[in-house]
Amino acid sequence: MKLFLSFLKKNLFVVIFIFSGIITGYIYWINWGIYYGTLPLSSECWVNCTYGGIFGGLAGSMIKTS
Repeated sequence: MKLFLSFLKKNLFVVIFIFSGIITGYIYWINWGIYYGTLPLSSECWVNCTYGGIFGGLAGSMIKTS
């Protein structure tokens, strides 16, 4: 448990960006997602949330190192 808490404390900024990316991906899917389209990014909720989390973590880690 101590190891997890120290990891979370060290990477809290990136974790916040990951969760905000997941929420942003979900909002994108709700508002602009294509339900029966052929574009995989817009048709599935879990794909949007996954991409949002990945890009949010990437953005958070780039900002944190700057």
